[in-house]
Amino acid sequence: MSTRSRGTTAALAAVAVLILAGCSGGSDSPDPEGEPMQSVSIATPSASALAWMYYYIAEPLGFYEEEGLDVEIVGSLPGDNPAQAIANGIVDFAGAQLSLGLPVIETGAADLVWVGFSDNWPFNISVMPDSSIDAMDELEGKKIGIRDDGDAPPAAAMLGANGLEEGDYELVRLGQGATVATALVQGDIDAMYASPLNEGFVETQTGESVRRLDSGEFEDFISSGFMTPTEDIETGIKLARAVAKAWVWASENLESAVDLLAQMQPEAVPDRDQAIATMTIGLQPSLPALEAQWAVDPAVLDAQIQVFSPGSDLTAADILDESARERVWAFDVDALREAARADDAPAAADLNE
Repeated sequence: MSTRSRGTTAALAAVAVLILAGCSGGSDSPDPEGEPMQSVSIATPSASALAWMYYYIAEPLGFYEEEGLDVEIVGSLPGDNPAQAIANGIVDFAGAQLSLGLPVIETGAADLVWVGFSDNWPFNISVMPDSSIDAMDELEGKKIGIRDDGDAPPAAAMLGANGLEEGDYELVRLGQGATVATALVQGDIDAMYASPLNEGFVETQTGESVRRLDSGEFEDFISSGFMTPTEDIETGIKLARAVAKAWVWASENLESAVDLLAQMQPEAVPDRDQAIATMTIGLQPSLPALEAQWAVDPAVLDAQIQVFSPGSDLTAADILDESARERVWAFDVDALREAARADDAPAAADLNE
């Protein structure tokens, strides 16, 4: 069993289990015991291995192998749109933001659905605690840090819903979340379109918590979820279940999760204590979605679709496969939590219902 990852040359050289390979296209290969393994590729919602450790640590915990999958993880994509990458045949599956997946579905580029959303709206417009900015409409003429082009559409939607038009502000593309956080701390930007992980970077750098600006209805919105082509839903359920298990493990034993990631991606964890502190902050907003097993209120999802795509004919029922989501979570969650707390990986095996 191997988890393969693109865009991480140092880790590939250091860790034998990471094998550089092209997009698999779903071919099969034998595992060491001779059983057929289905090769699949998946893109994470962003390039940060720390932020999306769940996709990585599912391999050493044995969750991919249990589902019969040989997984290639693609952390960096052209155009930074995981949903479009599925449509273009670059990857088979993806963790994708709603704002990036909707246009792909609406144009008919691919028949895609989510099998659950892993967090509520994890991105906010945040400022340093001593900033004079108290509301989003005060960001006119200001510089707002984002990671890359993938953040631009949802950031613009949030700002637009709170009274600002494009051109009223400047979105500054800075790459990784840690770089965005550093720019805010140094005063190079006035605010940041920030995930909780970015906020964690600020706090671990300064000892201070950022101040979130009120985003109105966006507080209830969801963001990233597990996206799969409708025609490959059976494989998507297996892959999403492995990721969901890893998410449960990390929520119960973050130290173990960080250590597992460090073994696979040393460059993602240059400082263990800081990584744990950052993820402790970054994980908190996703815990309610985890407790809900990635379920969302259809009315909230319908409202969010109209914010991102006014006049769209799509509804929550069109883009979220609820029956598939229930099958993703068809494992003994309580037993897995106990195994994680005990740091007992063997006890986490064979829990599927």
